[in-house]
Amino acid sequence: MFADKTTKNMVGIGNFAIDGAGPNKCAVYKPPMAGEVGVSFSSMEGTMEITCKDGALKVEAGQNVKINAETTIDIKAGGEVKMTGSSGAKLTSTDNSNYDAQKVDIA
Repeated sequence: MFADKTTKNMVGIGNFAIDGAGPNKCAVYKPPMAGEVGVSFSSMEGTMEITCKDGALKVEAGQNVKINAETTIDIKAGGEVKMTGSSGAKLTSTDNSNYDAQKVDIA
C-alpha cells in the first residue's frame, strides 16, 4: 500500500483487509461492490481524474465492469454513443426519464 500521510489518498495492491500494527494499522478503501483482493486506487476527498489526451482510454474486464455513483453519472461524447450487448441491453430508471435528441430510434 502507498498512501499520503492522511491515508485519504492511496494505492493498494494485494489483500484489502486491515493490516499493520500500532498507529500505522490501516485498511485499503474499496467500494461496497468491490472484492477483497486486487488493485485499488482511492481518493477519499477531492477529485480523481484519469486523462488520456492522445489515443484511447480502454477499460476491459474478464467478467464485469461496474460503475457506481451516489448522485449523478455524466457521459459526454463529441460523436456517437453506442451501447450494445450480445444478449441484450437494458436501461432502467426509478423515476421519469428524458431522451433529448433530434431523432431517437428504438427498435
